[in-house]
Amino acid sequence: MSKRNGGASLREGTAGALRAAAESEGIPGPATAERPARRTFTAEYKQSILREADVAAASGEGAVGGLLRREGLWSSHLASWRRLRARGELAGLKPKRRGPKPARKNLLADENEKLRRQIARLQAELDKAKVIIDVQKKLSPASRHLDAGEPDGGVVMAAVLSLAPLVGMVAACAALMLPRATFYRRQRPAVAKVPRPTPPRALPPAARAEVLSTLNSDRFVDKAPRQVVAELLDEARYLCSARTMYRVLEAAGEIRERRDQLRHPTYVKPELLATAPNQVWSWDIT
Repeated sequence: MSKRNGGASLREGTAGALRAAAESEGIPGPATAERPARRTFTAEYKQSILREADVAAASGEGAVGGLLRREGLWSSHLASWRRLRARGELAGLKPKRRGPKPARKNLLADENEKLRRQIARLQAELDKAKVIIDVQKKLSPASRHLDAGEPDGGVVMAAVLSLAPLVGMVAACAALMLPRATFYRRQRPAVAKVPRPTPPRALPPAARAEVLSTLNSDRFVDKAPRQVVAELLDEARYLCSARTMYRVLEAAGEIRERRDQLRHPTYVKPELLATAPNQVWSWDIT
């Protein structure tokens, strides 16, 4: 045995000896400190005291008082315990619990009630399933995958509306494979678009035509609106801002990239196209 193991064994032995000594002397450990409690009497103890009191009362005066002093009791204890004994021996001597008495349970009736509720729940689920299957049979396989906005989507919407009161909206949409968000969106009434009002500081048609003709003139045809504004300001002439010129050109459809630069085509995912057998080979790494 090593020195470390020997030291551990010595400590364990010492601790065990101390615990044994404390238990033999009745010293409670620090983790098992007793809480203060009032004195209680068991039914057997009450019966034994009553029997001794009966014997002492027959033997002569003063014997009952000695019994009470020796046991640390009052005469009221004897009177109370005798009343309890008169009611019914051991049952009368046991303290009664406060509060309402627990009702006797009929296990068979409880089990039957539980089974009735379970059968009713299963029957309700079965009825819902029958209704869903009946509605699904009336729809064609193609219409089940249509969106509500497609030509035949109104059939799906009508089926959901007829099925929802019976099985609920969630189950109806799930059974007919229609997203609930789509259903609620299609149920909202269409809102007519209100035309945007003309700003009070917008250029009148005559001024817009003058701006467009100035930009398309031989003098400014190759210049940007900012350059046009700068040159016109040097001549003490102001038509509008550069941003307004861009808006006028955009309304006329005359804005397009004119710089000589590379134009990147739209990215297309690379793919291999086979036009005859044994032209393209692939593999699966899964």
